[in-house]
Amino acid sequence: MFCKKCGMKIERGASKCPHCGEQSVSAEYCGGFWEITRIGQDRSEKEKSNLNTEDLSRYRDAFVSAKQTEDRMIRQYDEEIGRLKKEENRLKSACFRMTALASLLAVIVILLFVLTVRGVFKNRDLEKELDKYRKAETEEVGNVSDEKDPPSAQGPE
Repeated sequence: MFCKKCGMKIERGASKCPHCGEQSVSAEYCGGFWEITRIGQDRSEKEKSNLNTEDLSRYRDAFVSAKQTEDRMIRQYDEEIGRLKKEENRLKSACFRMTALASLLAVIVILLFVLTVRGVFKNRDLEKELDKYRKAETEEVGNVSDEKDPPSAQGPE
């Protein structure tokens, strides 16, 4: 027999479990899980009422195996979640760096554009001033050459 609380093997006919102290129940058939696992099997009432140790050991071993598999799958799941969180953090960091780099590049492009436009307007202003100086120089040269020419057309004074 096995204890219904802790699952440990107990002596047949014992009144309580020596491991956990739970009151033991006689090994009468109680339906439930054991009935579900044996659906469709024709057995006599006496066979149904006697749960033998071999069946209980087999079901207990299956339960332990399933529990071990579940624990292993939970560990694998937790490891995968941890790996995915690390990858997510790495990608967030890379995305932040790329965003910062793109923003810096945009600022540089805007500054170059502003400086270029400003330079074009400054260049136009300089060209206008240069034209003024050229005109002024041309006028001065014209005035100076007029002063140097003797008045030949005029008669003697």
